[in-house]
Amino acid sequence: QSSARRRPGEQGPGQNVVWRLAHRRPVRDWAVQKQPQQSDLLALLSEDGRTIEIIAVLMTAYVPPEPESGLFEPFKYPSLLLAVLLALSLYQYATSSSSPEPSSSSSGTSKGGQKQGGMKGVPKKFEPKVPKL
Repeated sequence: QSSARRRPGEQGPGQNVVWRLAHRRPVRDWAVQKQPQQSDLLALLSEDGRTIEIIAVLMTAYVPPEPESGLFEPFKYPSLLLAVLLALSLYQYATSSSSPEPSSSSSGTSKGGQKQGGMKGVPKKFEPKVPKL
């Protein structure tokens, strides 16, 4: 494929690459030459020893990155959990301290000394209605 026939922005092999359906003859020996930052080369020696075929391997294998193993890696998730728990406890403290304290006249007991029903610090309109027995 010549560069004149390429579409704009298309990248590909040059003229010296041959695409063919391979009907391989038997191979006596083969070798691989690895090249860093380039495609690997594969050399095949025919069974009669007269022909050497060199193939450029254009595919690259995906190598996943190694997991991080720093000094603080074992503490990452426990510290994240601690931060979430701290944020939730601060939120609970802020919401509970902003509610009005009950006055001393309504201490939660009736004149007979028995405890009245109700939730401390919650306005009466939000208390559930429970039938008295």
